[in-house]
Amino acid sequence: MTDVPNRSCESVFDTLQSELGNLWQRFWHSGISTGPFDGQDFAPPIELREYPDRYVLMVELPGVTRETIEVNANATTITLAGQKAEPAFASNPKTPSVHMVRSDRRYGRFRREIIMPGAIQPETTSARLCDGVLEVTAIKPPHSTPISIQVKLSHS
Repeated sequence: MTDVPNRSCESVFDTLQSELGNLWQRFWHSGISTGPFDGQDFAPPIELREYPDRYVLMVELPGVTRETIEVNANATTITLAGQKAEPAFASNPKTPSVHMVRSDRRYGRFRREIIMPGAIQPETTSARLCDGVLEVTAIKPPHSTPISIQVKLSHS
């Protein structure tokens, strides 16, 4: 028998809500074993890592150029948008017409809004694209040091 750590109901429901949100987002943007709805922006796959002082968001964007990517950040959200161009088929006199037999690749507009698990400093957010992976680094705000305040009694 394996030990299951005790978790509060609130924690379980938060996890469930997050997973259902992720499932809906994958369905809406990617379809289920099919392509997305016609004209719908697609959402590229992500990986979000948390470090003590920052979050690092990795986004798979193969074939997307730096000039077509837009990254916006506010205190709680990072939004990615851009365009992935469909490559033109090379014209070859020996094969005058090329027909797509199957394609699971996505082209067109993409958009993804990531709600961060904690606050970030949007003015320090940076991004770089390397080998088809966009890496967005968002710095966490410094933790404020709690202070002790003494309450004085006043007599009316």
